Amino acid sequence: MAPAARRPAPSVQPGTEEYDGPLAERNAEAWHYLDEWSLHGQAVLDIHNAMHRSQSRPAPAPVAALPHRGPDPAKPRR
Repeated sequence: MAPAARRPAPSVQPGTEEYDGPLAERNAEAWHYLDEWSLHGQAVLDIHNAMHRSQSRPAPAPVAALPHRGPDPAKPRR
């Protein structure tokens, strides 16, 4: 789409029917979905969090023991 096609016509400004009509229609369509989310959104989030808490996590890999170095412990360097 060319940049000129994206620019609104000069007469399409807030306060005109060409601007306010479609805006009001868009907002009216959105209210139903906003109301549904406000009523049920927390339940969806609770289900999501419960699912993640209940999933088992893999066991950590065993740590290999260090090889035995002999009867004398290493002396610290100074």
